[in-house]
Amino acid sequence: MHRLLALPVFCLLLVAAARAGDAPSPASYASMIEAVAPGVVTVYTTKQAQGSRRMIMPFLEENTPGMRRRPESGQGSGVVVGADGVILTNNHVIDGADRIEVQLHGARGRVVATLVGADPKTDLAVLRIDAKGLPVIAFADSDRVRVGDLAFAIGNPFGVGHSVSMGIVSATGRGGVGIVDYEDFIQTDASINPGNSGGALVDSLGRLVGINTAIYSRGGGNIGIGFAVPANLAKRVKDQLLDGGKVVRGYLGVQIGELTPELARKFGGEAGTGALVGEVLDDGPAAKAGLVAGDVIVRADGRPVADPRQLRLQIAGVAPGSEITLTVLRDGREQDLRVTIGELPGDPVVAGGGQPGEPGRLGVTLQDLTPQIRQQAQVPARIQGALVTQVEDGSRAERAGLRPGMIITEVERRAVADASATVQQLRLASGDVLLRVWFEGANRWIVVGE
Repeated sequence: MHRLLALPVFCLLLVAAARAGDAPSPASYASMIEAVAPGVVTVYTTKQAQGSRRMIMPFLEENTPGMRRRPESGQGSGVVVGADGVILTNNHVIDGADRIEVQLHGARGRVVATLVGADPKTDLAVLRIDAKGLPVIAFADSDRVRVGDLAFAIGNPFGVGHSVSMGIVSATGRGGVGIVDYEDFIQTDASINPGNSGGALVDSLGRLVGINTAIYSRGGGNIGIGFAVPANLAKRVKDQLLDGGKVVRGYLGVQIGELTPELARKFGGEAGTGALVGEVLDDGPAAKAGLVAGDVIVRADGRPVADPRQLRLQIAGVAPGSEITLTVLRDGREQDLRVTIGELPGDPVVAGGGQPGEPGRLGVTLQDLTPQIRQQAQVPARIQGALVTQVEDGSRAERAGLRPGMIITEVERRAVADASATVQQLRLASGDVLLRVWFEGANRWIVVGE
């Protein structure tokens, strides 16, 4: 009896060994790491701890005088995604920095970096350094990443130096973490620690699958739950920041929620799937398409809606002006509605967020003129431009008299339509910069000196 039982087991072991031998795993990933590691850099930041004026709605200035200003330093990681000096990192690594420097892999010195643009909603930022022929890490298709794939986290944890840790992909499409507005994280147990932020998560072939962003921790150290922004999302954000200095997202104009079992019994649909419309905003794309409160959105352009978070991510990735089909469940019957997607109102944009002395750097934060801002500040429809929401202490802007609440309408006598256009014109300017601003019901000219 024992021999009869042992024989099939032995055969199974031989078969398993033969199958494993069809695609042997390498005994070491050293060659892959050696090829990829130069594409990961260390990012150093310096900023003043106190002394920034900011605007609090509705357009009041807040200042904290009397505080001793002291420099604060920070450190994170970054990924080279352009041979001409383009680097991808986390927004929280460089947020509020007065000076950004990059240390290339294997280099002793640091080079000054310019902030091209940042997207707080995904915690991503793009930097540029004056360099050519840098080693680049290629993007993988992160939509094809599967749970169980090998994952390698590369960065500079705690500032101890260039380090690599290995693990697997623990989950994909992870949301609800509460870190950023748009969450679609790859979760990994590869060790990620402070200083790894902005570094690379690569697969076994050395391709970039994500930008290491955060960890779940009770005491600040790694416990095997790390999160990375997926490469496909990071690439879309990077491309838009390089093209226009900001990220443009699709906008539907609805407030949506989960379809709980209790709500499903009232509105129909399958509990735990779809997105229940709680409110349709007036004059928004959804209202114009005929959506109403109580609709359950079950498909968007043929793709099943898993939950409100997934729908929000999908709509954000649709170019404004594009038409999509929403399938809704209303009164127990499905209906198809054609919707022309709008543009999500813009986020604040840092104007000239490079280094002190860089042409075009003013030291202000700008915001698009949304309908809400126009109404609160009583800005006439004829006024187009960018709202100043924050002015750095000691900056060129402060010395010139720029204040929160002013609206920049022209740069060097060129009209600007929004915050992104203003930033682009400022980058083209050099020396003293002539601005036309609208403030307290009147236009005035301001020259921002070097």
